[in-house]
Amino acid sequence: MAHDMTCKDFVDQLIDFIEGGLAEDACRLMREHQELCPPCLDYAESYRATAALAAGAYVEQEAPALPEDFAAKLLKACCEGVREGSKADEGGEP
Repeated sequence: MAHDMTCKDFVDQLIDFIEGGLAEDACRLMREHQELCPPCLDYAESYRATAALAAGAYVEQEAPALPEDFAAKLLKACCEGVREGSKADEGGEP
């Protein structure tokens, strides 16, 4: 069995290989290279695992509901902060 693929070739084609975008001859070379090169096999397995973890990290989630009085409390806190800041600027007590 002739081995015509370098590790660089393997890495360069890995995404297409995983996604099924390579011709059958290229897939055969990729499989052969993995069998003969444990570091590339480890790299491919690591890549697959990382891609799976990353895909799971971006699952859309609904934002938690805010209390009904949230906006009123936020506005009140902001207004009080502005008033206290004005008093401090004028030399008054906060």
